[in-house]
Order: sequence, then C-alpha cells, then structure tokens
Amino acid sequence: MGVSPVTDALHRAVRVSFAVRDVAAHNLANADTPGYKRFAAVLAEVDRGAEGKGSWEARRTDVRHFPFFAEKSGEAPPVRVVRDETTSARLNGNNVDVDAELVRLMDEQLRAYTLLGLLGQTYARYRDALRGS
Repeated sequence: MGVSPVTDALHRAVRVSFAVRDVAAHNLANADTPGYKRFAAVLAEVDRGAEGKGSWEARRTDVRHFPFFAEKSGEAPPVRVVRDETTSARLNGNNVDVDAELVRLMDEQLRAYTLLGLLGQTYARYRDALRGS
C-alpha cells in the first residue's frame, strides 16, 4: 500500500500504460516477421472471464525477441497480453499495422507523461503539507 489510494491508483495506471507501450513496441519490433500475429494488452480485471475463449498469453518463442512486461519486472502484470488472431493484414500472415501501433505507442506515451505529472503534483502537495507550507 502506498501513501494514499490516489497514489496507488496513479501508480497502477502508470504500470498499465507502460505495459501497453511495451506490447506496442514488441509488435513494432516484429512488424516484418512473416507469420507474426500482433499482441494486444487487455486490463487483467476486465479479462478475467475470458479464459477459454481463444485468448492466448504472450510468450517469447525466441530468446532474441523482446521480453514482455512480467518477464522484466518479476511481478504480476496489470494487463493480460493476448494474441490477435482475427486479422491478417499482409500476404505473409503478419497482421501488425505499423501506423496503428505507432499511434498506440504515442498515445500511451502521452498518457504516461500525464499520469506521471499528476503523480508528481500529488507528491508535491504531500511534501508541502508536511512542511507546513
């Protein structure tokens, strides 16, 4: 538990944003890989009932691939990473839309900056309250 429920929620939102950004970056890194299917990040709380409905967890098939969020942090990810098997954008079977992934990446970067700014402001208010300002 953190300083307050507000900071806990902001920390969790930042973790979600970073996880979504990591998935988009992973998709971009594999944009030219034949047969690669893009992954999508789904909030873990939202996806709890999706077991057995075709959702697959992300896993590296080669040590040269980028690690996913949980592999890097060692903690339970705030999102569930699922493979998108519904589309195939190219003849080689790859379904990564580079433009869409770049937009997703920029969107998550802006979201993360906003959340981190709010978190900084929240801690500044706590600091000022403790100093008696």
